[in-house]
Amino acid sequence: EGDPVKWVRELPAARESTEQETQAARSLFQEGRAAYDVADFERARDHWLRAYLTAPVPASLLNLAACMKQLKRLDEARALYQRVVADPRASEAVKERARSGLRELH
Repeated sequence: EGDPVKWVRELPAARESTEQETQAARSLFQEGRAAYDVADFERARDHWLRAYLTAPVPASLLNLAACMKQLKRLDEARALYQRVVADPRASEAVKERARSGLRELH
């Protein structure tokens, strides 16, 4: 057990993705959204984590954070939101959504 947020720190940095990676990630995102919509947060998390690992973009971490929040894993949700806020590749709109998520955790 030890450090519950270690996996968040070990995620790869956001980067440009190929069109093939983006398409694969989009498919995984849609599967995650379907799971999230029926409150299957573990499955949603798994799909959204795979989507991020396939095509790492900061906005994807918002989805993971939402899952962690629903699963009452608040330290992990907080770490994900903080990572988005600190990411130079994240748009201001995405950073604001992360800041909003952080405020809701307090």
